[in-house]
Amino acid sequence: MMVEDIAIEKGAGDEVLDFALLKKKKKTKRTTAKDIPAQLDPDRDYTYAELLSRIPQRRHTGGGSTTIKLPVPIINRDGKKIIIANFTSFTAILARNTYQINHLIQFIETELVTTSSRNPQGQLILNSRIAPKRLEGLFISYVNLYKKCVSCNGTDTALIKDASTHITMLRCGACTAIRSVPIIRKAFKATTRADRVH
Repeated sequence: MMVEDIAIEKGAGDEVLDFALLKKKKKTKRTTAKDIPAQLDPDRDYTYAELLSRIPQRRHTGGGSTTIKLPVPIINRDGKKIIIANFTSFTAILARNTYQINHLIQFIETELVTTSSRNPQGQLILNSRIAPKRLEGLFISYVNLYKKCVSCNGTDTALIKDASTHITMLRCGACTAIRSVPIIRKAFKATTRADRVH
């Protein structure tokens, strides 16, 4: 049986598709802010796309920076303790007042489940051994949670504790947005035999 010998009979329910009717739609020209005058004409109805094109591309006009360059933590080992030698440079970038410095220290202690202290040179002494990469990741997560503004990605922010509700808020200096930040809860730390004797 050859291909030319096959004939298809058209039934009553078969439809014929005309591919000439299925042409691509022409793209319409997008309107830009240049096409729309500075003042809206009250007699004309504007499309949604035209109104959206009037919105500025930048979300904020403030001078807040959007990046933070963190230094590499310089770690000195002293037995079972670790000393972050350049902790003052981190506090200069991430914290502005003593409340924010204590907040940063509390975050580090909670995440690493350890205790810490500061020496007179401003260095942070941690009572456990930690890899430097883990400390870098910890500072980055602190920036994302407690330093960066969610609405404009600015870093010109300040932590404010509300006196009446005891909720810590993050206020952006560039876009004036305010949001609550997660509470730092102390992690569970098992007591050792030496701790129970005292």
